[in-house]
Amino acid sequence: MATAVTDRRTVSWPRIRGTSGHDANPATTRRCGRAPVAGRTRDRHTGGHAGAHPTRQDDTAADLDHRAELHWSQLGGVEVRWRGGYGYVIGYLDDDETDLNAPEETVALCRIGYLGTPDDWTFALYDPATDSYQDTVLPDGSLTGTLTDILDCACRVHLADIPPRPTQP
Repeated sequence: MATAVTDRRTVSWPRIRGTSGHDANPATTRRCGRAPVAGRTRDRHTGGHAGAHPTRQDDTAADLDHRAELHWSQLGGVEVRWRGGYGYVIGYLDDDETDLNAPEETVALCRIGYLGTPDDWTFALYDPATDSYQDTVLPDGSLTGTLTDILDCACRVHLADIPPRPTQP
């Protein structure tokens, strides 16, 4: 029981389970009047994102690579490296492949965060000037979006100065 003194009276009330911190499960505890959202959990080590399941991570990488192959000829492929609740999207620039021993040139594109559904991801563009990721609004004005919208936005920013590769007849 917790007590408080108001107007020279002592008032007692039961402590609500989960409000003290150590015994609360952040995924199921109501805080600040908001109910927990299904599929979204909070984790202090990942900046609030619980992260995608390994199967979702594989599907995400395959979806982004396929999108890049179809719509961004400047890229030879896309890789997603997962750390905590975030995926860091790296593009491999497609070159003429005459020197197979030369290292592939890469460009950091963006950071994505899984929000519990395949069509809802947070998004931050890579800023090479500060070597950091900046939360970004998509062209439609939303703070979250689909993987294709996110990849297209990041590629428009980072690949604007790289001419598209000619298409093969």
